Amino acid sequence: MILDDALELLIQDLSCSEALEYCADQIELTRILERMAENFMYAAEA
Repeated sequence: MILDDALELLIQDLSCSEALEYCADQIELTRILERMAENFMYAAEA
């Protein structure tokens, strides 16, 4: 999904660096959401 979005950005004539920056931002956001979900699961088990 992230790569599909980046490819769409490239098709829309953005620079490669902008598309890569978008990917990095989305990956970081995904990691943050995963950590939040893990913390929620641990809290739910307590």
